[in-house]
Amino acid sequence: MKKSKIELELLKQISEHLNFNDLMHTLGVAEAARKLGRKYHLSQKDNEQLLLDAYLHDYSKREGDICTHHLTSAIAAKAILDNLGYENANYVSDDIRAHSFPIQFFRKEGIEFPKPASLIQLLLIMADLTEVTSAAGTARTFANNVARKLSFEDNLKDVDFTMIETKKNLEWVLTEIKAFQSR
Repeated sequence: MKKSKIELELLKQISEHLNFNDLMHTLGVAEAARKLGRKYHLSQKDNEQLLLDAYLHDYSKREGDICTHHLTSAIAAKAILDNLGYENANYVSDDIRAHSFPIQFFRKEGIEFPKPASLIQLLLIMADLTEVTSAAGTARTFANNVARKLSFEDNLKDVDFTMIETKKNLEWVLTEIKAFQSR
């Protein structure tokens, strides 16, 4: 599939902006988004929106900023896409704002997230969670924990916890997608 002018520009920007691990995650989410767009027969316009969501969903994520990155990334995405002349920048921004909704930890901390309101938002969440549970995502989590100097035992516990929580979140997203499709 040929990449659009906006996609090529975004690839350039994110490769200059993100660290290696975040870039690999973002590219994995974009690939999962492509596959999901085909699976759910999205229109070309909706496919493009989902792909832009994937490229920018963690654009402003920094170490220790896990609880607010959905907001800062949404603001950055709108500015970047407005600058590139993309007419649906508001939709992408809204999608990114909702992409961390199923993460129970955030809601326990009292952080508010808009509930996903569209199939595209649900597919962005699905793409993100799918990448996190992939072999590459699991290896990246493990490597990041080694860099943080977690003990081997604590690292295994963290990876195991991440996988269990992500599996629960994936099940939630699938239920929401089915409900959305039956409307």
